[in-house]
Amino acid sequence: GRAYPLSTVVVLKDGQQIVSTIAGPDAHFEIVVSGLSPSTYTFSVWSEDSLGRRSTLFTFPIMISQGVFATISGIFLAPTIDTDKIQVKQGDTLSIFGQTAPNSNVTINVNSLVPHFFQVPSDSGGAYLFNLDTSILEYGDHSAKSKAVYTNEVSQYGKLTYFKVGNETIIKNQNN
Repeated sequence: GRAYPLSTVVVLKDGQQIVSTIAGPDAHFEIVVSGLSPSTYTFSVWSEDSLGRRSTLFTFPIMISQGVFATISGIFLAPTIDTDKIQVKQGDTLSIFGQTAPNSNVTINVNSLVPHFFQVPSDSGGAYLFNLDTSILEYGDHSAKSKAVYTNEVSQYGKLTYFKVGNETIIKNQNN
């Protein structure tokens, strides 16, 4: 699968961590799970980007039969996302950023009365940045989410990040 460059990738089986690995510089990872008894399991995969933002879970069920070897591929963890402000003065710039696989095309969906979609590339380290001119947004609460495309692989949308458009700008504390 794909995560974020040099990130720890964690696999859960029925909600319990069973194994982890480190993704390569290209964000590719491979994990082998063996010794499972015949049963139906729910597996989840997640990772944490270079700034400690955790991905959403990529979850899938699988039924294991005696003597069967199963290969799961095509896992592409959703990008992480954050903003530099919790509130932005209408017309000022809001930075939206995160991490995904290197050299991906990232779609950012800003939820508003009218949804807005923006495209931005990730760099060779998987980082992406979009500076949003908030003059197109109405006053009030908003959210943003992102997904990525790498060659023919498409991730799901990741977690939402929330911000408000108002009459003043409030910078986000790094611990928020």
